[in-house]
Amino acid sequence: MSNKLCNEQKLLDDVLKMMISKDSLVQIKIVKQVALEMSRNNDIDFEVKKQILDHFCEVYFQTTSKNPLRKTLASILQDFSSVHHEYILGCLIKNIIHRKPSQIMDLKDVDSFFGLLDDFPVGLEAVQFAFLKVIKYLSDALELLHHQLNQDNNLMELTGLFDMCQNVVKTLSSVLQTCGKQLYDCLHKFQQNDGLYESICNVSKVIAMLLEKDLTTLNCKVNAGIAFSLIIKAFVGEEIGKVLFINKSTKCSEKTNLPVFLQLDIFSMCPSSQLYVWAGLLSTFSMDVLTSVDLNSCCLLTDIILPEILQLIYGDDLVLASSRVLQKWTRKTREALHQDKYTIILKERLDCKGKVIQSLLHYVWTHWEHYIDGVRHVTKEIFKDVLMLHSLVTQKESTSSKFLCDVAVSALKMPVHRQGKYGTLSCVVEQIGCKRILYFCPSLPEDLFEALTEASLACHVTELINKLCRSHMEESGSSWRSVWLKPLVTTFLKGNKTQMTAISTYVLPKLLKADPYSVSYIIELMPSEPDFNSGCYLTFLIKCAKCTYNSGVARIPSSASTHPDSNKWRDILPMRVMKEALVHADDQIRIDAFGLLCESRKLPIHLNSIDLELSKLFIPLNMDSQSPAFRQQLQSHIKKLLNKILELENFLRRKERERKKNMDEDEEHTQLVDYQIFMEWLWNFMFDSLHPSANFPRRCTALRIVSLITSVFQNVHDDACIFSVKNMLSPFQAQTLMECLQDSYEANKQIALEMLHKFPSSFLGFHEKCKVEEVLQQSLSLARSSKPPDPVSAAYLLALLVNHPLTKTVAEELERTVCPVSPSLPAVVYTNKRSICFSVLRLLIAKLQEEVEVACSSLLTAAATGPMYGLLICIRYIMNEAELGLIKKKK
Repeated sequence: MSNKLCNEQKLLDDVLKMMISKDSLVQIKIVKQVALEMSRNNDIDFEVKKQILDHFCEVYFQTTSKNPLRKTLASILQDFSSVHHEYILGCLIKNIIHRKPSQIMDLKDVDSFFGLLDDFPVGLEAVQFAFLKVIKYLSDALELLHHQLNQDNNLMELTGLFDMCQNVVKTLSSVLQTCGKQLYDCLHKFQQNDGLYESICNVSKVIAMLLEKDLTTLNCKVNAGIAFSLIIKAFVGEEIGKVLFINKSTKCSEKTNLPVFLQLDIFSMCPSSQLYVWAGLLSTFSMDVLTSVDLNSCCLLTDIILPEILQLIYGDDLVLASSRVLQKWTRKTREALHQDKYTIILKERLDCKGKVIQSLLHYVWTHWEHYIDGVRHVTKEIFKDVLMLHSLVTQKESTSSKFLCDVAVSALKMPVHRQGKYGTLSCVVEQIGCKRILYFCPSLPEDLFEALTEASLACHVTELINKLCRSHMEESGSSWRSVWLKPLVTTFLKGNKTQMTAISTYVLPKLLKADPYSVSYIIELMPSEPDFNSGCYLTFLIKCAKCTYNSGVARIPSSASTHPDSNKWRDILPMRVMKEALVHADDQIRIDAFGLLCESRKLPIHLNSIDLELSKLFIPLNMDSQSPAFRQQLQSHIKKLLNKILELENFLRRKERERKKNMDEDEEHTQLVDYQIFMEWLWNFMFDSLHPSANFPRRCTALRIVSLITSVFQNVHDDACIFSVKNMLSPFQAQTLMECLQDSYEANKQIALEMLHKFPSSFLGFHEKCKVEEVLQQSLSLARSSKPPDPVSAAYLLALLVNHPLTKTVAEELERTVCPVSPSLPAVVYTNKRSICFSVLRLLIAKLQEEVEVACSSLLTAAATGPMYGLLICIRYIMNEAELGLIKKKK
């Protein structure tokens, strides 16, 4: 029993800590622990559980919507067993009843009421039970805000007050939607409930003020419009069409039996208020109400709401908001037409020659090219809805619709420079298909490709071309090619840069993705004797090949994968075209063609001997490009090629192992030999390119490709593999890289140094004392040079030397020649590389002391014979190599 009391007391203490704590994460952790303990331990006294639940509900109402603790508490309170359901419900109701708005507005309680309705069933039940108290609270809150709005406020204060109003009205709307039936019953069946009637009156007055006030923010008016509609619904139920709007000409007091505060003349409100009232009505009332017809055959949806929205849409201030409300109207009407009972009512009003459709089309034609992007986007959606409305009303075959055909013809007659022409046709083609549109305008493909000369129209035209082509494919199969591909090829070969860019970027990839095999038809359309020098022919074919290759159509004949047909590359491009592209004068054509060889979309597509030979043709001719962008693309493609070779090697070896003994194993072996020969050629060619007379681009490219090879194959240690860096190293290559350390470009020095670290001392000659001494003396000489690149070269030579043991001995001997009486070594014990670095640093400092002595006597002499900055650069580099910061940690 004592343990039980201790556990209960601990739970209460934890809850108290949770209530005192200001850290929401700590509070959440405690709440979860307490809830878990309560669910596990059934021995906890029910009174203790009730105290904990009381505290949880109290804390829920004290938190804001942004506090994650609220969601946690809502989840925990909802998950408690049914035994506690009634008590939790009572706690929430009690907290609701005791809430009263203070003079200093705090939205915490308003947020709490809104949170109770947000995916919290117990909270929803509590609000429904105490909805009168909730409405009374919100009414009092709006009264306080109304009072503050009537005072003198600056703009910032007004904005804050309207934000508060927005939150209160939004919460009120949620309550009215949830408790609408209860509210209607209370207002009509229990007339003696004066408190509710008074609260609704107060609320309505404030909402009317918010709608009529010019300074009210639009977000506030949106919520006010919805709340206003919900209050009307609470008073008149489903009779709004008969009661409120049928006769606009009568005086407001004669219209209805509504309370005075609801007898607003909506038609005389400011435009924004009118707009959001109509939006509220569309959101609030069902289609049964909105399609109701009076004795004069006046329909609320089409004869009242739509004309009012269209009247408001032509003001610049509200054009986007009103366009969105109009889109809501078309969507709601379109959904209604899926039910027969509404089709009967709306069929006559939505006739294609009627006022409704013509008004909507007038909006579309006048707003399709609006300067606001959002308006153009909404207009396109409205136009699609109009076409769907027509189809749903007529329920005829779209291709035989005279209305749709007339719209298509009207669009085709528009000037070429009108963007709306292409957007309209894009929508219409979805309804009537491409063949019908081509019937009205057979020259449309040529006209569209010609329109691509205007860059501002390119995206609109290409979107239409893609839709027309896809539609034509579905209707006619492969016969679409003769209609569209011939003008496409003709236009591209004209050489207009804007047209070429639009076709190659937006049209060709999508067409070939939809019909990859049409590339053979494109090749047939090409001239038999093309002008390779112009570049258009090659650019087009390379682009086609890339699109087709990425789609998976490109392949190697299975019967001879290592010796494919030499007349065609991957059964797509003539080999002559591929070779011409790889050696073309235009950089982009060459690099795009090489990119085809290096792409690695699908492993079964192997690199064959022809691909490797083409790579050998391309690489030597492009080592010394002056364009940094070209060199970067080249390196990127070669990296893809190397990774592809490595992946294919692993794939072929697995395949070779999995083959049965009675099957041919020569095919995989032959391919692996081809890869090995190519890798050895590439490695040796890169080092051959580093000859002393090589220009900067060639050295830069060669060093980076060597670095790429090393990084891709660095983890390959099996001697049976096609390529191993350690087996390819040689003294000649070491000497070549040593010379690269004196390159004027530091990035090249870094790559050379990284490579030289992989060479053994014997290849560098550093196993001989004389060689180490020679390089060290060379470094000291370069360090004293007045040319800025030389000291950096000296630093890199020294960074190489400190990795070899003999350097320590040579450095100490040289130091004694500079400073015969050396100071005693420090007590720190250095080992390995750090010991060598320390010896080299002592030598450099001794040399630096000589320069300081010269500078003390003559700065001019020091500047001429040995400036100090070279030695300082070397000292800095060697200190980085020594990693002196690790000494203390190790010690």
